[in-house]
Amino acid sequence: MRCSIEAMNHPEYQESVQATGEAYENWTLKEWMLEIILREQTGDFPAKFTEQFLATG
Repeated sequence: MRCSIEAMNHPEYQESVQATGEAYENWTLKEWMLEIILREQTGDFPAKFTEQFLATG
């Protein structure tokens, strides 16, 4: 996707970038916390998180 410089400087675009960045940081933090808990409690880290895996915890 290509954006012009004008579009990138538009306030709505900047708000979208900010919101996306905040959501990314939030979910990344949750992922790290889950990884730490799993490693401490099970000594293992699954290759894939599934609903079934999370329900058995």
